[in-house]
Amino acid sequence: MNAIPATDQPYTPIARPVTDPAALVGRWVRLRDDRAEHVGVLVHAAPTARAEEGQEWAWTLRTPFEEVAGTGRPSVEPVAGRAAAPARRARGRLRAVRADLAEFAPAGDTGPTRARDLVEADLDQLEWELAAQP
Repeated sequence: MNAIPATDQPYTPIARPVTDPAALVGRWVRLRDDRAEHVGVLVHAAPTARAEEGQEWAWTLRTPFEEVAGTGRPSVEPVAGRAAAPARRARGRLRAVRADLAEFAPAGDTGPTRARDLVEADLDQLEWELAAQP
């Protein structure tokens, strides 16, 4: 047990990773903005017109269930780096979505087939990025 009162303990802020989001387009990332944290494939990231005020970005992220878009100053880091738990959750969700699409998609319908192909490509990329980390 620590005898130092909580108010007297030193405060060390956790540094948010400073990464250029445009350099991570097409990779699995953990993206934190002002409202939430998302894990998925970064589809688009570009500076907005208000970039002079700071690094203001417009971004689109494809998660296992939906596409999320936003603007602002996101904190972006590769999933393969330190985010093992979110990567496991994303892998499990992708496998579940792939199984659902394979089982419940009507025969001859091209929409679910394209969605399943996209999910399989995202799953393959995630597993490749996780296997490539040291």
